Amino acid sequence: MKKKLIAVMVVATLIAGTSSSLFAQQGQGQRKMDKKELRNNDYDRNQRKMLCDELPGITETQKQQIKDLRTTDLGTQTQMRNRLAEKRAHLTTLQAADEVDMKAINITIDEMSALRTTIQKNRVALNQEIRKVLTDEQRAIYDARKGQRKHRINKQRKQTHSDTKSPRERW
Repeated sequence: MKKKLIAVMVVATLIAGTSSSLFAQQGQGQRKMDKKELRNNDYDRNQRKMLCDELPGITETQKQQIKDLRTTDLGTQTQMRNRLAEKRAHLTTLQAADEVDMKAINITIDEMSALRTTIQKNRVALNQEIRKVLTDEQRAIYDARKGQRKHRINKQRKQTHSDTKSPRERW
């Protein structure tokens, strides 16, 4: 009787131990993508490229003009994003200092805001340049697809942050 009781307890302990691992947090390979990964996702890049490539009646000349516009913009935007990353790192350094210099922190934040504004203005200017290359019909489809892409990205962002709670929800 005593042996059966011990055997049952051992089996119950094993079952409890293995079932609790099922409720553990997701591993590194199973985690959701964060914002940066979503932005750099190959699928998203391909979708942006297809935004113009699959327009009805688009000519090779139009494709080449759009490609040239994007190539030029890519160099500028990459430099801006790199400068923004440098400012972000500088801000982290300033905030972690023993003696915090609020004036330097505020200047860095203002510089970061100016860079973000310039990046966004460049992005809008590129879209307008692309629209100039397209015909009226192509432009209408391009604008509609662009709106659909924004909706899809916002949906992905909501899914990424759906299991995180705001500070209010935690209490």
